[in-house]
This record gives sequence, C-alpha cells and structure tokens, in this order.
Amino acid sequence: MQRTESERSLAVSFVSLRRAIGIIGILLPLVLALVKIIFESPGLQGSISSYYYTEARNVFDGSMCAVAVFLISSKRSERWDAVSGVLAGVFALGVAMFPTTPDTGATSTDKAIGAVHVASAAAFFITLALTSILLFTKTNPADTRQRKGWGRFSPLLVTSTLPGKPLSRRKKARNLVYRVCGYTIVGSIIAMFVVTRLPDSSPILDLHPTFWLESLAVVAFGASWLVKGETLLRDRRPAVSSPAAASPAAARGSQTGAKITA
Repeated sequence: MQRTESERSLAVSFVSLRRAIGIIGILLPLVLALVKIIFESPGLQGSISSYYYTEARNVFDGSMCAVAVFLISSKRSERWDAVSGVLAGVFALGVAMFPTTPDTGATSTDKAIGAVHVASAAAFFITLALTSILLFTKTNPADTRQRKGWGRFSPLLVTSTLPGKPLSRRKKARNLVYRVCGYTIVGSIIAMFVVTRLPDSSPILDLHPTFWLESLAVVAFGASWLVKGETLLRDRRPAVSSPAAASPAAARGSQTGAKITA
C-alpha cells in the first residue's frame, strides 16, 4: 500500500526532527564552551549544567527545551517509542527548569532544586540509553525471533531474527552504532557517579571529568539520533534503470526475484 502525500510529509518531518535532535546533542558541549570562552572568560566549567551560571545560559536552556519539544511532539506508531519520547522530553524539561546547584553560596532551596536537576539529568540519560539499545535496534516484529527465559535479554546485545529473515548490512551497522552509543551513555553515568565519590582534594577534579563525561554521553546521544534520522547509514534505495522497471508488471517481477534471492 502506497503512502499518501500527507503521510510522506509526516515521515519526512519525523526524520528531520530526529536529525535536529542529533545535531543539538553533538554540538551542545562545544557551543557552550565556545560561548563562555568568547563572551566571558577562558576555561571550562565543571559540568555542562554549570554553564547555566555563565553567559551560555540561554544556549543551555534553549537547547534542552528544544530537545524536549522535539521528543514530546514526535509522533510514533509504537507504544514504547511514544512513551520513551515523552519521558525523555519531560526529563529534559526538568534539566532546563531546575538548574544545578551553584558552586558557591548555595542555599537549602538551591540544593533542593539541584537535587531535582540531578535526578532529571540521570533519568534523561538512562531513558536515552535504553531507547538506543532496546528500541532503535528493533526490526519488523514479524521477522523477530521470540525468545523465552534469559533469552528475553538478548536484545541488549543482538537483534535475533527468524531463519531466512536476516538483517540487512546497513541495519546491522546501525544497530552496532545504537548499542555502542547506548552503552557509552551507561558507562558515562557510572563514571560520573564514581567521580562524585572522589575527595575534593583529588587532582582528577582539576581535569573537569564530569564535563567530559557528560559531553561524551551527549555526543553519543546525538550520534545515535543522527543515525536514526537517516543522516548516516541510511538504507540504499534501489535505482530505477528504465521506465519499464517502474511499471506494475516490472515491480511484480522484481518482487518475485527478490523472494527467490532471499
């Protein structure tokens, strides 16, 4: 069944939203650092969220709000895709609306708001990681092998399909990117937790590890969404070599041939 013009337009808009989310994710750490260096002073902040208290505040808030709107407004046919998008969007709004605790002069209210910020940021990253690992890697349900017991956890590592229904090379490559990005986010979260346990006198803190780990997680998130937005590793569309190939008879013949080769 061919899609209507409106359906094609919605599909293009959806892909464009995914690309926009990916671009924001990849560029955000760099833009924040540059804006602060150019308009305020040299040096990095301790974390991405700390840029809220610099001249880059509007860039940080604007980017998080834009990501939130894109995530929440994107229409999805799959239930869990829709749920994960709304949740990630709400958590992104929490990151923007509840700033991190300032480094100096923090009141009890500031600390309470900062706790909400940390919880929102953690939930945001975890949702993005699970989306990349479990949802982006899915394929046609009719081609997916249903597993039982411990096999239900296999999607964490591999997408299992029915015999004779292998994933395309491009889909395998995309799934590899999704899982690498997802587990990079998970690893960054764990590493950030370890950093919070370091003593204040640790020389490691002078290297701004939280900023770099957050940047790694955000760039991984952006890369995953760029691939999902078909900017990278998109499926190759078969070229129509002649007008005859576009005819219904030729289309039926090519479909029959495809079934034979599969």
